[in-house]
Amino acid sequence: MRKFIQPFISVLLSIGLFLCIMPAIALAMDEPDSASIDEPTGYQDLIETDDLLILAPYNVPFTTLPDDPINKTFIFKLIDIDGTTELGSVLANPYNDYGYGKGVVGFYFPASDNMTWEASYFVRIEENPAFYPTPQKWSFALATGDYTQTDGQTYNREELRLEILALATDLSVPYGVELYSSEDTGIFLSSYGESYFRGAIVGLQNMCPALFLLTVRLSDYEAKSWATTFADSLQVQYAGTWVEDAMEGLGGLYSMDTSVAWGFASVIVLVIVMILSTKWSTREGGGKQILPAFLDAFAVLGFSTLIGQFSLVWHGLVAFLCVFIGGMVLFLNRS
Repeated sequence: MRKFIQPFISVLLSIGLFLCIMPAIALAMDEPDSASIDEPTGYQDLIETDDLLILAPYNVPFTTLPDDPINKTFIFKLIDIDGTTELGSVLANPYNDYGYGKGVVGFYFPASDNMTWEASYFVRIEENPAFYPTPQKWSFALATGDYTQTDGQTYNREELRLEILALATDLSVPYGVELYSSEDTGIFLSSYGESYFRGAIVGLQNMCPALFLLTVRLSDYEAKSWATTFADSLQVQYAGTWVEDAMEGLGGLYSMDTSVAWGFASVIVLVIVMILSTKWSTREGGGKQILPAFLDAFAVLGFSTLIGQFSLVWHGLVAFLCVFIGGMVLFLNRS
């Protein structure tokens, strides 16, 4: 029996070892056809004096596109002049073809980082070890001539604007969309260009606002004047008529103001309408309906208000109370 158990255990161990190694094998990706940084450029004084932006157009083409985007498989780093010390790292924007092929990344450093102007830094493209068991590295040096030769924010921002628009023109062909837009006031990044370059160069809008089309619309509003003209006209529309005489008589009979007498008369009419509506409306199978009575009463109330018999203030209060009570009834019935 023992001579059968030992080979069986060996087979299980072999299978287990294969299963442990298989994920690492599955993660290994094909190598790119090439990897390059095309004419990196340094800009200064974009947001504050002595800040630094290293703009690095890249090209990482594949014959067959990987399944994972470039922001997972490759890392872009800025290396110090010693060729070893890492100063910063960024990820590419996987906007088109998962980010492979042509694109651009940007390394921005505020003045507090004390970067050296016209230093021979290196822009490095590295394969992510999580996808490449033996990652490759490609380094490209910046020369003194790769930095702008102008000082001051205005000139550097203009240099950056022209370079970004040139890149937008170049990338529009492989990306299949126009990354720039020609307007009456100039050339700007299109909505596609904004999406790509703002993701590729963090803070670009603050570095070069002129790249972005800003639309400002000033609306001319007239001041609204509020008055009680309509309500006042309702109160006097029956002045000097028999209707006013009748209301004054009703008010004098019960020692109340004429306006209160109007409201009192409206309420009486409203109650009569509700009673008659309830009496004449029946449900299917028998029984009375209350809802039509309320609807008829609201119609009478609105008509009384429009002809000046019922106060607009009291009309609003009654409407609020009816809505509140109706809402409470519906809520209690549902619960």
